[in-house]
Amino acid sequence: MAAFNCTGGSMALGTTDWLEINVRNFSLSAKVEALEVTAFGNASRQFIPGLTSFSGRWSGFMDGTVTMAFPATTVTFTYTAGTGADAFSGTLLITDVTIGSDVQGVGTYDATFQGTGTVTIA
Repeated sequence: MAAFNCTGGSMALGTTDWLEINVRNFSLSAKVEALEVTAFGNASRQFIPGLTSFSGRWSGFMDGTVTMAFPATTVTFTYTAGTGADAFSGTLLITDVTIGSDVQGVGTYDATFQGTGTVTIA
């Protein structure tokens, strides 16, 4: 099994490369609805694929040089886990953003999104 060194990963929203603003992690979940088409006479349940969807989240450290994206923002994204890894891209709707800091003074953010349309893997 091949593994990727994700220290070379990158995340871009629109034209902003978020690697420069300290994205620390990214996750994407892709799903398909299972539509039941079982009919009389079938010996077992039967399913066909339905609508697809994707969602996810990312987080990192705040950087005052780039304007943060807030909920209700729709933007294109491209994510690559590392050198040689597939790139995932599409359009997402930011649904939740949480910002914070602690006594040590490091500003953090967490963002969740819902994909709109399809996610492309290249």
